[in-house]
Amino acid sequence: MTNLGKQLRDGDPLADAPSLLPRDVQRIRQAVIAEVGPPPALWWPRPAVVAATVAATLAAGVAIGRSLPHETPVSPGIVERTEGVEPDRRQVQFATPGGTRIIWVIDPDFDL
Repeated sequence: MTNLGKQLRDGDPLADAPSLLPRDVQRIRQAVIAEVGPPPALWWPRPAVVAATVAATLAAGVAIGRSLPHETPVSPGIVERTEGVEPDRRQVQFATPGGTRIIWVIDPDFDL
């Protein structure tokens, strides 16, 4: 494999040309800068600003969440029933805020 840098230097058509005078270099630099325009404003916020924004958003979310009315969800529980259920069985009841109820009867003697 050949050296890419050597190939580029060997193929440079202006390698033997005399260098530009400093005033010409300065004139070219000024022309390029004039075409590009002023440097763009810093658009990426600093890490402290990002951290403050995240903290303020979280605080606002918690405050809004605490101020909204909410229903306490019904957690599933194991309820033993003696009426209509054999003593070895247990019932697990789930109830949703909308009123839907799911009742599972757990039979320890059940075998597939």
